[in-house]
Amino acid sequence: MRMIVCDMAGTIINEHGLVYKTLMNTLKKIGVKEDITSWYGLEKRRVIDTMVDKYGPYGDNRQLKKSIYLDFQNNLHDAYFGKKSKLSLIHPNIPNYFNELREKNMVVALNTGYNRDFQKKLIDHFNMESYIDDYISSEDVPFGRPEPFMIHKLMRRNNIGFPKDVIKVGDTKIDMLEGRAAECGMIVGVLSGADSREELSKYSTHIVDNIVNLKI
Repeated sequence: MRMIVCDMAGTIINEHGLVYKTLMNTLKKIGVKEDITSWYGLEKRRVIDTMVDKYGPYGDNRQLKKSIYLDFQNNLHDAYFGKKSKLSLIHPNIPNYFNELREKNMVVALNTGYNRDFQKKLIDHFNMESYIDDYISSEDVPFGRPEPFMIHKLMRRNNIGFPKDVIKVGDTKIDMLEGRAAECGMIVGVLSGADSREELSKYSTHIVDNIVNLKI
């Protein structure tokens, strides 16, 4: 294997499910009453657009979508970085674990359904640029998960010629489907985040409790 592509929230960052709780609380203003598990791993703007189309008033809702997305970003920022934040790495050994992989000439990359500005804030918050090689947001490609575009773009940027040389790691079914769509050599579900072992095992090649337990 030559590259590992890891999801962020629930896979390397412990955010206690705040992203989906915040998303639901933001969408309640238009009467959304959905099972949030169906949103796990999806691009957040895509979820908002879909819910506004379903629950919003008839007609052109572009402005409403922008307004709700901005509210969501502001609410999430407060939840993640406010005084009451409990944001942490999933495991304190993640920096050492990633650097050990890099010493083995593996490219360590992150991808996410967050927008690029929010992703950068998280990377800076945890000083991740000292232990990863690359990162990408769903905003940087035509379509986010479960489409394979983020993984394929990371491969091109890092001169990885074959998807079988890539490990995809995530905590949701959507992460696993992304890995399948990209034809990754290993698709690893972690039990530190959103989905259950039963759900992840349907789509993955390996299951571990925590990313640092993955032996490569």
